[in-house]
Formats: sequence, structure tokens, C-alpha cells
Amino acid sequence: MDSDGGADVTPSQSDVSVLRDEANFIQNVSQFYNLEDLSDVILVVGSTQYFSHKFVLAKSSDVFRTMLYEKNWSQGSKEEVTLEETPECQAVFDRFLRYLYTAEVSITMSTAVGILCLADKYNVISLKELCTKYMTVNSRSPQVRNALRWYSWAKLLHLEPLLRQCYRTIAWNYMEIMESPEWGTMELEFIVDFLQSSELIVSNEFAVWDAVRLWMTHESRVNQLRENADRLLPLVRFPQMHVPQLYQLENTGLADGPECRDLLHKLLSRAYRFRALCPVQVPVKSPVYTEIYSLSVLTAIFQVDLG
Repeated sequence: MDSDGGADVTPSQSDVSVLRDEANFIQNVSQFYNLEDLSDVILVVGSTQYFSHKFVLAKSSDVFRTMLYEKNWSQGSKEEVTLEETPECQAVFDRFLRYLYTAEVSITMSTAVGILCLADKYNVISLKELCTKYMTVNSRSPQVRNALRWYSWAKLLHLEPLLRQCYRTIAWNYMEIMESPEWGTMELEFIVDFLQSSELIVSNEFAVWDAVRLWMTHESRVNQLRENADRLLPLVRFPQMHVPQLYQLENTGLADGPECRDLLHKLLSRAYRFRALCPVQVPVKSPVYTEIYSLSVLTAIFQVDLG
């Protein structure tokens, strides 16, 4: 009973219900996207102005919150805030900004990186997660081009689920990549990443050597031939080649050139030694790119000073 003699109507915890009107709330906020009414800040991106609202920006991004409300931030009190963005990000900034008002984003294969970079830069975690999930699904085999396009971004931004998926797709389709016109444009670190992988799937090791040879001797890399050879050639599994292939390789221009001669001769000597110690050459049934050295053979090979 309360003090007036009435019943005590204080609800118990089990009687409490939470009612939401999320759709109406989002609709009410979204109507202010790029609307001059009540706008208290203008974002300038490239040649485009966006009428914005500090509260909406700050509620979605701690970067914007610091930028717009911290006293020691130089642009906080200005009516216009200029944001320096790459052309790729400028092209999708409207989609990024609209997400802060509507909680939804229109995304395509070609716009995914730009939106992801903006979400990462301004620490909009929910959008970053949505982009990562979208890109992970769309980098599965056989979507090799997407995996190639997004691999470096996943690595740069430490997006582990996307990185693992891109890595797997590329490793499973490496023969196709080596035979493609884009092979010559690949970065050195990209090639190193996969040559040292135990997940690489290739038809034969000689094809790997041939692709590496073509990449190293590309006219744009002639001056870095020795440095690239030092990084790449030790990653080629020469002992997995058959003797006729090793002999063919031994008679190439690279094997006679001063930049690679000593290194190639050392690697080929190890391969011949392996073949001598393993005379029965049974083709590897599994296509997976794995080491075939036994411990005893490795010990025999590397205990010998090859000079």
C-alpha cells in the first residue's frame, strides 16, 4: 500500500517491456541527410559540399566527435570543415555520409574499397564490419579478381577474415594468376607471400619457375634483377622438378647471367643432389604446394658445403 492507502504499482523487473520504433527513428534522422535545415556544419570534400549535423556525425564516429567538439581541434568551431580524401573516397563519400543518417549503404564491387577506407578512417565500426563481410563473401573462389583487388587492403587494414579468404582464393587459383596478363604487374611482396606458402596449388614447379623468371626479367625490373632474384629464387622448390626440367633451366639466360648465376647454380646443385638421393621419382598425387623433403634427405643436403 502507498501512503494514500492505494495499491503499490511499482512494477517488478519481470513486468518491464522495452518498446522500440527503430524504423521511425531512422526515418526521422534520415530526412536531414544533406539538408540545410538545422545544419550546423558543412563538410567540404573535393569540390562538393555536404550540409551536415554535428550530433549525427559525432554519434557515429569518435573521430568526428573529436574533430567537431574538442576545443584543441582547429576546425571544431568553423562552419565549414574541409576533409582531405583520395579520389576513390571522394567518389563514395555521399554513400558513406548517408549511412551515418540511415544505417544503410549501397555498395558494389567497385565502390567497396572506398567505403571501407572511409569507415576505417573515421572509425565507423558497424560500417567497417558490413564492408568486410560483403568483401569476404565476394572474394570466394572463383572470384579471383576481387581477391586480388582486396588482398592488399585486407593486409593493410588487418582485416583477418577478409585476408584469410583472399589468401585462400588466390592460393587455389595461382596457376590462373601466373598465366594472366596481370601477372607482370604484381608487387614483389605479393609474390613472396604466396611462394613461401604451403597452401599454394600449382600443376608443377617448373611453371612457378617460369612465371618467376618472366616477372623478374620484365623490362621495368631489369635494374633490380639481382635483388629480386635473392628474394624469390630461394622460394622456388627446385627439388620438386624432374631432371629434364632442371637441365632445361640450367641452360637459360638467367643461369648464365652474372646477376643470378651463382645463386642458381647453388640451388640447382641442391636439387640435383636431392634427385640423386631420391632416384625413384613418383609424381606427387596431391596438387597442394607442399615440401617433399624427408628429414634424412634435408640433413644430407644441408650438411654439405656447396660453396
